[in-house]
Amino acid sequence: MRRLILAAAVIAPMLGHAAWAEDTVKIGYIDPLSGGGASVGEGGLKTFQYLADELNAKGGILGRKVEIVPFDNKSWPRKFGQ
Repeated sequence: MRRLILAAAVIAPMLGHAAWAEDTVKIGYIDPLSGGGASVGEGGLKTFQYLADELNAKGGILGRKVEIVPFDNKSWPRKFGQ
């Protein structure tokens, strides 16, 4: 569920004109990539990267390359902006 919300939050702004100015569609991936939860986060990141590779092999999204941008939240449950 968390990944679905993240994907929606990332894709929604891309519907505007400014996001289409770039040649690459960047999708953020936020999960623990270090510490105790790293195995879960790394597995998810590999899945997202695999899917991006599959999309890119088929021409990307409307001809634009897909790139996954990982961010390690270090299993820290803080609110954004703090």
